Amino acid sequence: MQQPHFHTVCPFHTGAFGMDKPLEPDAYRRVLAEHVAIAEANGIEGMIIYNFATSLDSLSIASAILSAGRSLRPIVAVSPFHIHPFALARTAASLAYLHGRGIDLNLVKGATEDEQAAVGEAGRPLSGHYARMAEFLDILNALFNDGACDLAGDFYTLKRAALHPPLAAGTRPLLFVPGSSPEAANVIAGRASSSLLMAKPLDAQRQEIARLAVASPGLRQTIIIGICARPTDEEAWEAAGRLYAGNRREAMNARMFVNRAISFQHRSNAAFAAEQELFDDALWYGGAKIGIDCPKLVGSYERVAESLAAYVALGVTDIIIDLPPTLEEYPHAFRAIAPLRTK
Repeated sequence: MQQPHFHTVCPFHTGAFGMDKPLEPDAYRRVLAEHVAIAEANGIEGMIIYNFATSLDSLSIASAILSAGRSLRPIVAVSPFHIHPFALARTAASLAYLHGRGIDLNLVKGATEDEQAAVGEAGRPLSGHYARMAEFLDILNALFNDGACDLAGDFYTLKRAALHPPLAAGTRPLLFVPGSSPEAANVIAGRASSSLLMAKPLDAQRQEIARLAVASPGLRQTIIIGICARPTDEEAWEAAGRLYAGNRREAMNARMFVNRAISFQHRSNAAFAAEQELFDDALWYGGAKIGIDCPKLVGSYERVAESLAAYVALGVTDIIIDLPPTLEEYPHAFRAIAPLRTK
C-alpha cells in the first residue's frame, strides 16, 4: 500500500470555529506555534489554512506558520474574488524567498453567499465563477512553471508579468482545488496538482475519485477527515459523545451555515448528515448537527487505521486530519495513522 501524505488544520484565532471572542494576539501566536510544533514532531507535511469571512487573512497566517516551524508547508485557501492571481503568485514567491520553503494553495470559490456578497460577487452565475477559476489557475501555472505570463483573457489581462525573484527549486506551490462538483472537476483537469475533497462514505468516495482520475490521470486525491480514536470502540464512542456534545447555540449556527452554504462540498456533507449518522461502521456525521462540519472516523485505533487504509485503496494520496477539539486528541490520531506510515 502506498503511504499517504498527512496534513493537519491550522487552529483558529477564536475560541471556536467562527464563534466566540478572538484570542489575544500573543495567546494566538502561542497556540499556533504549539500546533506547528506538534505537527512537525510527528512528521506531518502540511497545514491547511481556511479562508472564511470570520478567519484571519490566510496568507498572513501562512507567514506566521513558516516563521514558527522548520518544515511544515502551509496549504493556503484563497478565493479569486479576494486577490489577483499575479499578486498571489508574487506573495508565494516572496514567502519562499524569505523562508526558504514554499507554500501550497487551495483555490476555493467561497462557502456562503454572504462571503461573495461582501465583495460584490453575489448573483454571479456559477459558470462564471468556474470560468474565472480556470483562468486564475492557468495564470498561476504559467507564473509558477515559467516565471512569466502573457494573457488576454475574459477576466484577467497580463503583459510580460514576471516573478521577481523567481521560485527557487522545490518551492513551487502545489495547487489544490475542491473537486466534488462536475463543474469543479472540469476546472481541475490539466490545471490542479490535487483535488481536495470532504471525506464521504466509501461508495460515494469511490465514484468521486474515479470520475476525477479519468479526467486528470495522475492527479493527487486529498480528503479531509476528523479522527476520534481510542484503544477500544467503546472508549472512542464515549469520547466522541463527550467532545462533540455541542450546545444549542452551536446547533443554531450549524443550521444557519447550511442554509447559507453555496459550496457543493458543504451541501453534500449536510445531505449525508441528514441521511444518517454512521456509514461504513466508522464514518460519523453526528458532529455536523452541532456545527462540526467535517465527518469523523470513530473507533479503536485498529478500526480507524483500517478505515483510512480503505480510502487509500480507493486512490487517496493525501489525508488532512481535521482540527481536534483539544491538543490531547493528537496522540490518539497519530497512533491511529501509524500503521499507514510503516514501510
